[in-house]
Amino acid sequence: MPVSGVEVTVPEGKIFEVLPKDVYSAELLDVEYKEGTKWMSEEKQMQLVFTFVILEEGEHYGRRMWQYCTQSLSKFKGGSNLYKTLVGLNGGVEFTDAQCANPDSIASDEILNGLIGKQVRLTIGQKEKQDKTLKNTIESYLPIKKELPPFDESKIQDAPVAAEGDLSFDS
Repeated sequence: MPVSGVEVTVPEGKIFEVLPKDVYSAELLDVEYKEGTKWMSEEKQMQLVFTFVILEEGEHYGRRMWQYCTQSLSKFKGGSNLYKTLVGLNGGVEFTDAQCANPDSIASDEILNGLIGKQVRLTIGQKEKQDKTLKNTIESYLPIKKELPPFDESKIQDAPVAAEGDLSFDS
C-alpha cells in the first residue's frame, strides 16, 4: 500500500566550535575498548578510547575530548598515545622499563577502569583536517593544581559536546 502524509525531518546538528588552544581541567569520564581504523588506513583494529570531559566552569564545561590509543605501550620517541595518556593520568610519573615490559602492571582492565573519575589538566591544541577545517587534539597531560568537583551532567543543558571527529590518533 502506498504511503501518504509522511513527514520526513532532518535533525538539527550541533556545530561545535573548536576550543581555543589552552590548558583545561578535565576528568576521565570513560574508557572503552572498541574497533576503529588504523591511522592512514582502512584496516580495522581494536583501540582504547579515553573520553575526557572539561570541568572548568563556563562555556566549555561538559565538553568532551577523546584520545584514541592503540594497544602499543611504548616509551620510544616520547611514547605511544597509550603511554602518554597513562603517564598523564598517573600525575606525570613516568613508568619504568620493567613496568612497560609487563603491561598488566600498569594497564590491566582493573587499572584502566580504576582511572575513571581521575582528574588531569589537558593541553588542547588545534590541527587541520583533510577538509581544511580545524579539530582539537590533546597535545599533553599535566598534573592537577587542585581537585575540582566531579563532573555533574545536570550542570549542562544542551551544552555542545565535541563531535567524535575531534580525536587524536596514534601514528
